[in-house]
Amino acid sequence: MVNAKANNELTYVEEPFLAHLEKVGWTVERWKGGKGCRTDFSDIILESYARAALLDLNPWLTDSQADDLVTELHSFEGLSLIDRNREGDDRLAVGLSAYNEETGEDNQPVRLIDYAVQKNNSFLAVSQFRIQRLEKEIIPDIVLFVNGLPLIVVECKSPTLKEPFFDSVVQIERYKREFPDLFSYNQFIISTCRQTSKYTTITGNAENYLEWKEPYPFPLSDIDPTGGIVPSQEKLVWGMLSLSNFLDIVRNYMVWDGAIKKVPRYMQYRGARKLVERIRTDRKGGTIWHTQGSGKSLSMMYVIRQMYHSDDLKDWKIILIVDRDDLEKQLLQTSVVLGYTVNVAKSIEGAKQLISSEASDITLAMIHKFGETSEKDGQKKKVSVFPELNASDKILVMIDEAHRSEYGELAAGMIKAMPNAVRVAFTGTPITATTNTFGGVFDTYNMRQAVEDGVVVEIRYEGRAENSTVIDEEAMNGKFVDIFGYANDDEKQDIMCRYTLKGYMEADVVIRAKAADMLEHYIGTVFQNGFKAQVAAFDREAAYRYKKAFEELLAAKITALKVNNPDCIDIALLEKLKVECIISSGTDDVNRHPHLKALVDRTDKDAIVGEEGSFKTSFAKGGYTGIVIVSDMLLTGFDAPIEQVLYLDKKLVNHNLLQAIARVNRTCGKDKTCGYVVDYVGITQHLKEALSEYSSLEGVSEEDKDPMLSLTEDVDRLNSAYNEILTFIRDEVCYDVSTQTESVIEELVAVEELRDEYNDLFKKLSKYYDRVLPNPVALQYRDGYKQLAFIRESVANRTRDPRYSRKDASAKVRAIIEEYLTVSGVGVEVPQIDILSSDFIAGIEKPDKTDRAVVDELEYAVREYIIENTPRDPELFERFSEHLNEILETLKGNWKELRKALEKFIKNDIFNARNAENTYGYEAVNEMPFFSLLRKEVFGDKKFEDLTEAEFNSLKSLTDDCLSRLKTDTAKRDFWEHDMQIRQTRAEIRSKLLDMEVTAPSISSKINDIVQKIIELGREHYK
Repeated sequence: MVNAKANNELTYVEEPFLAHLEKVGWTVERWKGGKGCRTDFSDIILESYARAALLDLNPWLTDSQADDLVTELHSFEGLSLIDRNREGDDRLAVGLSAYNEETGEDNQPVRLIDYAVQKNNSFLAVSQFRIQRLEKEIIPDIVLFVNGLPLIVVECKSPTLKEPFFDSVVQIERYKREFPDLFSYNQFIISTCRQTSKYTTITGNAENYLEWKEPYPFPLSDIDPTGGIVPSQEKLVWGMLSLSNFLDIVRNYMVWDGAIKKVPRYMQYRGARKLVERIRTDRKGGTIWHTQGSGKSLSMMYVIRQMYHSDDLKDWKIILIVDRDDLEKQLLQTSVVLGYTVNVAKSIEGAKQLISSEASDITLAMIHKFGETSEKDGQKKKVSVFPELNASDKILVMIDEAHRSEYGELAAGMIKAMPNAVRVAFTGTPITATTNTFGGVFDTYNMRQAVEDGVVVEIRYEGRAENSTVIDEEAMNGKFVDIFGYANDDEKQDIMCRYTLKGYMEADVVIRAKAADMLEHYIGTVFQNGFKAQVAAFDREAAYRYKKAFEELLAAKITALKVNNPDCIDIALLEKLKVECIISSGTDDVNRHPHLKALVDRTDKDAIVGEEGSFKTSFAKGGYTGIVIVSDMLLTGFDAPIEQVLYLDKKLVNHNLLQAIARVNRTCGKDKTCGYVVDYVGITQHLKEALSEYSSLEGVSEEDKDPMLSLTEDVDRLNSAYNEILTFIRDEVCYDVSTQTESVIEELVAVEELRDEYNDLFKKLSKYYDRVLPNPVALQYRDGYKQLAFIRESVANRTRDPRYSRKDASAKVRAIIEEYLTVSGVGVEVPQIDILSSDFIAGIEKPDKTDRAVVDELEYAVREYIIENTPRDPELFERFSEHLNEILETLKGNWKELRKALEKFIKNDIFNARNAENTYGYEAVNEMPFFSLLRKEVFGDKKFEDLTEAEFNSLKSLTDDCLSRLKTDTAKRDFWEHDMQIRQTRAEIRSKLLDMEVTAPSISSKINDIVQKIIELGREHYK
């Protein structure tokens, strides 16, 4: 089976990867674990290639200088993995330096890569790149070298593995731990099984791997001229590793953001490249439609970096325009990450001076800087006061989140100030005015695509207004909506007669009723998973009253939960929950609204919603603000991934509505499977109107026009997932889940393929069960779900496999599972205790268990024990493994006898271990493992009693020497941290083994392997 999977990996993954690398320009060498052009397996930089590149790219260097620089390329003394990679990136960007003996110039830059002329570099892909150093060895499947420097590591896995991606990530993490110098110059890491190929940087974890879904600028027909389906792997190779794209990405798109290294997403690269090409070819602007959360600010910076590295565009002036303070701050932060200095226009005069300057620099300005406030007909309004300031045609104006403020007189002022500039709008919510002002959409990445890519989560809509639609607007003062779905027509009419819109939306009784519903939804749906909420109130007064209502209702809810808490809500955390209100100040609050002024004065906005504020900080880290109430603030542009629900009690239209609902779609860990918009004013008609603006935009399908799911859709998915797992149990496991639960468990334990499929189906069911809860519709699935969870947890306990644990369920669902398991007794059925403990056998000998169930638990427990202990005594535990397999095979299917045999095996063989054997004067635990290992390695299957006296004495002398050397050397401080000391110990042990060749000539070919095993065993016992 292993060989078949290895063959699949080579045939279906690694070789196609190499074949396409050749097609896009790489030279491929298959080293098959050999040294290749290296002199030693410990070499990671290909010195011959590096030296040749240094001399070719810097012809003024002398041979001796090139040798010294190659040595310097290895040097990262004392740096951590992250710091050495950051240093490596700096070297790739600016090079090294050396004295120029021809010109006398000191510290002249030394180029490592020629980014401008592709052919001046060597691009080498090596398969099966073996690295061996001391007792460690790895063989990455593919390493990509540019000028001898390893820039990419590729790990291939067979598509026949159950979890190829998981296995690959585990292996890559081991590479990083054991050979950090392989990643000194690494740009990104690739994990592939061909159908799914993902990449990340060295700072990424499993959740940060991404797919490169479009091979821009190559059409799919270039990859497969037959028109077949192009696998994910080939898209990545052509999109990221084609030589021109690869050098472009390395030079212009790799970014350090603090301790996080970022690599572009495919839509960022495609959009930035398209824009630069439009500027270069016809000086044409337009609109880039990239949904919220897709990294538009970073895309803008990628454009700037690419332009500044282009000879024909580096003298352009860049103007960045935003319409909100938070976007200005975000762009400034992003520019700092890329190392650019940005001039910020602090005033209208400042904006004029910066724009009129002929310098090829970067200016950031608020759109409002293009106008002054004037008063007309009693109303204040921003009007343009800008003359023509800069007529250059080498100006690029990029507008972040282009909305209505960019379409009026202020936009006219901006255009007048720079009449020949190229103008580009970046927006997640394009409307007709966007394209009318800036030009058509030339790159699209919509919300549906973002959800599929895992860039954002789905948004689920729940309507609380009757039918979620507006009713009789004229009778409700032109706007107000009935949120009391339970009221009859007479009651509704009475409400309409008694309230104006403002009075109705601010009425305490109305706000309290809505707040009670919001709080129930929040605690039941969002709070338990650790996420937070935003309430959009009608106006500032309504926001103030919402805060009071929430605080009173929250106290009452906590009191009620202390009496009855069926859903296991965390009451202690709920008692710490804070409700905050963020509103702006009014011009006459001192006289007319002193209570609002007092609220504004005592509210520290930055401490609540700043980057390190209580709202954006998780509950686990002390961020106890769980609900923020606003009126106008924070509805657009506010980015808090921890926010999962928006309670909408305010009429929003057009792009403001689309922006607001996107507050909840940011990803935030595995428990956030969707965002919620709960509507109390009936926005669906307004949403349709706002989305209808998309219809005139090119490349927009019908499904792209609606970014939200309804509760009905999730209920349908839950029902489908529930029926799917029941059908699987009936047709594949072949037992009835309700009457033959134990048989279902036993079959899943016995057959790994069934177990894995059940696990996948259960995780899918859990996802939608979590999303529908606490809606009453979910209750009809509750008992069935608990039983299925019982089955899964029982399987997890018996197999001791963490992949099947309830820990991967959301916190909300996990509380339900754990309550049921505690009642059922399965939660602690097989505690993870040592099988040598007296409690172990007693713990599984329950009268209601079948012999087969006990056998399963015993087998998995023994196997786990053997795997864990083999490194400390390889010879003994390999014997135990063979004995276990012999028992299982001999008594196969005879569950009663198997149970007896396994219990005897544990109580006698495993429990006694070395204590039941002759240890020949060696201490059983820490010394005898060396004697036994050397006996097996030197004399094979010969037992101690079969050795001649000379063989026995030679073996004992060898063991004594090895133990003496290890005990003496490892007593030195930090022995295992110093390679030189380990080398000396290896050399001493090797010399003793060479002496053994007289007695056992057959060991000559495997002396190095034996030395390695002794060193590894020494690490286990003498740390």
